[in-house]
Amino acid sequence: MNTKLTLVMESDVIQSAKAYADRHGTSVSKLVEQYITLVSGSDADTGPSPPKRGPLTSALVGSIQSLKRDEMNASSKELVGKAKAERFG
Repeated sequence: MNTKLTLVMESDVIQSAKAYADRHGTSVSKLVEQYITLVSGSDADTGPSPPKRGPLTSALVGSIQSLKRDEMNASSKELVGKAKAERFG
């Protein structure tokens, strides 16, 4: 059962939300509903849920560090050499 809810927010936020909803083929109401469902942990059916992580994936999350800005253009050989130098001296 749908019930009306009135929200008050800055007009530029409303315009951004409307533009986003339009680009994604949905409504601002549906976006707010999905967001509240997501943050509240509710099991309401609001569309596809993100895939669940398996135990191996969960164990590996965070194990890879992102590159620093100065490493972005380095070759893999250079990165391996730098890592070995840092680890073994």
